[in-house]
Amino acid sequence: MKTKCIGVRSVTYAQKAQDVLNRYGIKSSVTKRSGATTGCGWCVRVAYTQSETAYALLKNSGVKVTGETYDLS
Repeated sequence: MKTKCIGVRSVTYAQKAQDVLNRYGIKSSVTKRSGATTGCGWCVRVAYTQSETAYALLKNSGVKVTGETYDLS
């Protein structure tokens, strides 16, 4: 399954993001991203088809996303 990784500023925000997405029925996982250009390199992995919805939910819920998203397979 193709996935997208949404960058967040810390592991704490990654965990908060996962809680928010679970509340809305979006499956996610927390991943350490090596070589990230901002923050400490954590991201929340979601299904590619749900990435835009997930990103909007995180922004509206106060989760500090870096604005970076990565395509993953």
